[in-house]
Amino acid sequence: MAKAAPHECTRCGGTGMTTHIRAHYGVPGLCFHCNGDGKRETQVRTFRAAKRQKQIQELAAKADAEIRELAERHGGQHLHLPREKRRAFAAFEVFSTQAYAEKFGMKPKEAFIELARAWPHYRVHTDEQGQPKGWWSA
Repeated sequence: MAKAAPHECTRCGGTGMTTHIRAHYGVPGLCFHCNGDGKRETQVRTFRAAKRQKQIQELAAKADAEIRELAERHGGQHLHLPREKRRAFAAFEVFSTQAYAEKFGMKPKEAFIELARAWPHYRVHTDEQGQPKGWWSA
């Protein structure tokens, strides 16, 4: 590997290609670090995006673990819900615990526990920053 200039990718030396045969975006030998652009700026953006994606996955896993722990304290998951509760919201529609509680005349805490126990039918929906935004029907 050649010594890269300050503005060139440190992996491929600015060529955009490596000697590897593994395909990246369907192109064998395309540099994974800069996506074939050959520029250091692209490499840095790629690293930042990968780091942010990992953080989002960790936040989503943490939220999922908290939901599972709560469900275990209240009898475990795989709660069988009646049909009207399973079909209360359209598929992939994001809704709040409050909306679920109001629809079925429950207290929000009871609704939250029921939704947590109804996994995998109902799951936590997170936004692009990994923050929980509600529930959705899987």
